[in-house]
Amino acid sequence: MQSLVEDSTPLVIVRDLFRSYARPYWVAGGWAVDLFAQRVRRPHGDVDIAVLYRDVDYLAETFRDPRPVLVHPATGERREWTPDEELRPGPHGFVIPDDSHPCPITIMLTASDGDEWVYHRGTGNVRRPHTRMTLTTERGLPFVGPEVALLYKSPMLRPKDWQDFDDIHEMLDDERREWLIDNIAHRRPDHPWLPRLRRTAQRRRNSLTGSAVSAFPQPARTNGDGPNHTGRDSTTPLAVPAPSNAETAEQATDAMQARVDQILARFDTSVARASRVPFAWSNEVWLAEEVVVRVGKLGRNSLSREVALARHIPAGVGYPAVLGYGIIDDREWMASARLPGRNLHETWPELEPAVRKDAVGDLWSRLQVLHATDIAAARAAGCTSTRYYDLDSAQAHIGLAELVDRGALEVSIGNRLAALLSEAFEAIPLAPLALNHTDAAPGNAVLTPSGQAIPIDLESACVAPVDLDLENLFRYLHYMADQATSNHIAMLAADLLNRPGADARLRGYAILRDLWALRRWFRQTRDTTDLSTCAPIQRLHSHATGTSWLHTIF
Repeated sequence: MQSLVEDSTPLVIVRDLFRSYARPYWVAGGWAVDLFAQRVRRPHGDVDIAVLYRDVDYLAETFRDPRPVLVHPATGERREWTPDEELRPGPHGFVIPDDSHPCPITIMLTASDGDEWVYHRGTGNVRRPHTRMTLTTERGLPFVGPEVALLYKSPMLRPKDWQDFDDIHEMLDDERREWLIDNIAHRRPDHPWLPRLRRTAQRRRNSLTGSAVSAFPQPARTNGDGPNHTGRDSTTPLAVPAPSNAETAEQATDAMQARVDQILARFDTSVARASRVPFAWSNEVWLAEEVVVRVGKLGRNSLSREVALARHIPAGVGYPAVLGYGIIDDREWMASARLPGRNLHETWPELEPAVRKDAVGDLWSRLQVLHATDIAAARAAGCTSTRYYDLDSAQAHIGLAELVDRGALEVSIGNRLAALLSEAFEAIPLAPLALNHTDAAPGNAVLTPSGQAIPIDLESACVAPVDLDLENLFRYLHYMADQATSNHIAMLAADLLNRPGADARLRGYAILRDLWALRRWFRQTRDTTDLSTCAPIQRLHSHATGTSWLHTIF
């Protein structure tokens, strides 16, 4: 579920620069819109970063070399910043000198009152709780919510502001849309965005009062716990017609919400009483009080194999009960019991280091229980491959060669990566096989009130070498700059890391995952002429030169 936007070089630089900044900050402006939309939609002249005005002294303490310079908001004129001079939110901003990094980074000062963000224009009545305005990527990069980003842009109405509005205003949930409408209308009742926002709001209300719920078919029953052999309800036609190729983004969003509403009706609830997970990648995910609904976005057979696998998962994993499965508009859906607690990644910034360490340790212990799943049963359920790691040696080398041929990687880098892959595939038979999650990380775990970290979302589970899950877990901890927890996991997994060929296998897994990320980047990025913005390429270079995050483990 990781966003390709976060792999863009400007945001990688931001993460590195603010790694030691222990105060709230947010990616803002057009890049925040990109992170919400999960794609780089247009060129950007810089990266806007919002920090709290009250933390300006800490900002000065953190960024001493290079020292940010003050920039005039109208003229762009720059001058040296004396940390003791008086500034105020809004007009004043900083630029980190360009000679220290390849892209301009502008730091904006935002007003606040306790735990609330305060809009610097007006009388201070426009407010938003920090917890509500803050969204984070799977790797923990914070950015302002779309309603706040658009409010900042609403007075200017430059071409790029219109593009940003056009690209995301229909993606806002009801609460964010109403907040934006209220706060634009209060200052400018004739604002040209308001009619479109209100039409979208009315359309959503109409969709929730229609008759679609009563027409929802019951999935065909089978003699097992999973779907029938066709994967389709064999008794009743589907209620909502499949979307056509000409379906607009707005219609697609409305249609998906209608599907979810029909599914939730089976469990005596609705989208009005549920919340949407905004950054789920492969599925549409909604959380109700007692049930979680996932509707597939990437085609068939991912959720069906998770449903078939569920009854074979050892109880010690803590995997939630499957409550239902079916097909709607040729899309798979499944419903599971909602576990008490919150997503571990979402809670990560709030946790003390010792709690993080204990939580990830518990997650690893549960993954080890998952590894004990009966292999034959897992294979019978379809857990024989995973999108993240091409574990077929010939296909992996062919995929690498294709990326070299298209110029994504230099020949010398490609040759070194090919040699490392060969070493990995030679070492793979040395490790026993087990059922792996293959996307194990705090983003796919629920932290319960009692401190359990229960792995969820097993649609990509795959029979593979028993140490495969360590790769993404270590990768996540590197992105979060949590070396202490990484060391803790290395200690807990010492028996695996000390086995023959473990270092070669881990390097190979990391290369395979970044090759997958690079192929995905090419599929989903419109402008692929500037490869310097592609983080998967940078990571593959670091693997080839022995300078990647793996050196902290071995």
